[in-house]
Amino acid sequence: MVAAFRQRSPDVDIRMTLSDQPLVASSDRSDLVIHIGELRSSNLISHYYIAPNRHILCALPAFIARHGLPAQPQDLATLPTIALHENNEDVTLWQLRARRTTVNIRIQPILISNNGEVIRQWAVEGLGIIMRSE
Repeated sequence: MVAAFRQRSPDVDIRMTLSDQPLVASSDRSDLVIHIGELRSSNLISHYYIAPNRHILCALPAFIARHGLPAQPQDLATLPTIALHENNEDVTLWQLRARRTTVNIRIQPILISNNGEVIRQWAVEGLGIIMRSE
């Protein structure tokens, strides 16, 4: 998207900063901040809800064959999990929603990273269950 925008607007200089730290707490000035997740507090001029951020639990079929498919959400607390640390959120609390019900599961991750590709790779290697954005 940035490349396409730059081609259409060659007079606009772009500086993109990617971070797992919320920029709202930063002293840097930004014209646009795209934040994924809950925005707890902000000094931004305005906020716009762009899209839902549905999460999906993912695991390698071989991992499920070894550890079994969780029969209920609470079973996740006993399985090897991998957590994505972003936006200073509590990575050990997974919130599972179905219809109008939310179940909070406290996990004990065996691996944690602030990089989504890293945790995806760990899951592909069969090390645990991850929760990722759709």
